[in-house]
Amino acid sequence: MAQLPLIKKILKEDLQDAPAWVDSILYPLNTFMEGVYYALDKELTFEDNINSAVRELKFTTRSDYSSASPTVDGFVEQKVANPLRGTPQGVTVCRITDLTNYAVITDPVTCYWEYLNGNIRIRYITGLADSTKYTINILIF
Repeated sequence: MAQLPLIKKILKEDLQDAPAWVDSILYPLNTFMEGVYYALDKELTFEDNINSAVRELKFTTRSDYSSASPTVDGFVEQKVANPLRGTPQGVTVCRITDLTNYAVITDPVTCYWEYLNGNIRIRYITGLADSTKYTINILIF
């Protein structure tokens, strides 16, 4: 990956033979250059720079969560209104907190979701336990 350039702004002294009107564009140009420089210097965030959103889900799994057949019948679907401009391309689980047992989640966790009528429908999340209260953060992108 390329390194950021050393120059973050252009000074009037760097443009010795420049016409007087250059002064009027240096401030907006330098403001833009510095903003881009600092954003690219490990300051990019999902929510500020990428069409994405983090949402928190709070729910309790059913007592037949792990034994239902088909499995998705043991999960109460969660709905989230689409917070993005356009159709979501992905939903991923970012953080899970077990509020019942405060246990560490050791099973693989994935999110099965669908997009319908402006809503993201979380149809199933793997790796959870029966009859357990959770707080889950998802990243929608």
